[in-house]
Amino acid sequence: MSSAQAPKRRRYLADNPRFLAALFMSPAVTYIIALVGFPFILAIVYSFTDITTGNPELEFVGLETFRRVLADPIFRQALGNTFWFASSPTSWWWCWQKRLPWC
Repeated sequence: MSSAQAPKRRRYLADNPRFLAALFMSPAVTYIIALVGFPFILAIVYSFTDITTGNPELEFVGLETFRRVLADPIFRQALGNTFWFASSPTSWWWCWQKRLPWC
């Protein structure tokens, strides 16, 4: 008796689930990188330069921009107001949910 072997089935790239997953996810990943990642990196690069809308030349100034901003009393007041505005309702909500006696 001879055993008949079934003919080997050809394997196509489109039959590979890992390939299909990567293929179908690639447009979404591309758009996320283009619409979120690239502007995020560009904003970080711009924060270390003195680029403005009127003068689009990139001149590296390092941390000088951050020093000027942190030395400004109006910015520090706005930062404190923002922290207070964000933290106080959250802490009151947390106290209300936990029914803490000291709230």
